[in-house]
Amino acid sequence: MPRKLMVVLGLVVALTLGFLTTAARRQVAQAAAGDSVVVVWNEETLEAIRTIRRGPTVNTRALAIVHTAIYDAWSAYDPVAVGARLGGGLRQPASERTQANKERAVSFAADTAYLDLYPTRRANADALMATLDQILDADRWQPLCVPTPPPGATSCTGTVQRFLTPHWRTVTPFALTSASQFRGSGPAISLTADGKPNGKYRDEVDKMTQHSKQLDDTRKVMAEYWADGPGSVTPPGHWNVFAQYVSRRDANTLDKDARMYFVLNNALLDASITAWDGKRNWDSVRPITAVRWLNRGKTIQAWGGPYQGPSYIKGEDWIPYQPPTDPAPPFAEYTSGHSTFSMAAAEVLGAFCGRGTSR
Repeated sequence: MPRKLMVVLGLVVALTLGFLTTAARRQVAQAAAGDSVVVVWNEETLEAIRTIRRGPTVNTRALAIVHTAIYDAWSAYDPVAVGARLGGGLRQPASERTQANKERAVSFAADTAYLDLYPTRRANADALMATLDQILDADRWQPLCVPTPPPGATSCTGTVQRFLTPHWRTVTPFALTSASQFRGSGPAISLTADGKPNGKYRDEVDKMTQHSKQLDDTRKVMAEYWADGPGSVTPPGHWNVFAQYVSRRDANTLDKDARMYFVLNNALLDASITAWDGKRNWDSVRPITAVRWLNRGKTIQAWGGPYQGPSYIKGEDWIPYQPPTDPAPPFAEYTSGHSTFSMAAAEVLGAFCGRGTSR
């Protein structure tokens, strides 16, 4: 192709991109075949430059910082490269120098540098990270995009979750001696101590997909009844509804109800504190993340979504039987809040009903 024609075409493309909307520019960039994760973060930084509108000197510093962070993260996974700031001290063993690990390292480095430069664009960075599905640790809680994007979506059009009441284990309890008094042994993790895939972790993920595949009307009603999501009285309120039933059934006096609800709700308070201690201590992954991570690139049989029965879907598209506006609560999985609330409340109500413990 003649050089003059190439220059003209280049100018046409540049002018065209200049008139495109932000969304269209992003679509053009994402549609470009073979774009690396470096290009994705470069485009995100350019979008911040377009939006915030600082001078060229400030912008060149921002680009240099983001790409130095990216280079240093990448260099740890190269056999000979030396980082600009970190030298070669972080070089990873050959077994860790996979494409996936390089992409994760680059994205987290870019994300950290980008947010230091553009703290007001956290939502943009979080949405990009969610789109890239950069799961740094298959055992750690990952915020989701809400509502759940449809399969194949390349951006988050909603909001990215933030951990609900992360400080809750520091709340003063009613009867606990400490928030960690009843802390368990922890959930199954993805790798064993010798670095091999953990069969128990795989078994738990397989159980989730099996339950999903077997959803029928009865199981769906049970799931909806116990969901206790946004707009409901939530799990502790649900057990107060049960307590109302007990009060009416047994014709409780004011004296008995005053005592029963006092014990019930302070037991629920302590349950919330100890459950959140576990959630914060292990920061464990939600099922939606574990299933998608372990089955990525595979075809699985599971619930296919609203108005669908069992379907063959991509593992990375798996969703729990939840509404798109509430795909999973905004906090870690283990210890289960539902289970902890329920056991504490069942013990209290069982005692007030004169039946001893509920076990």
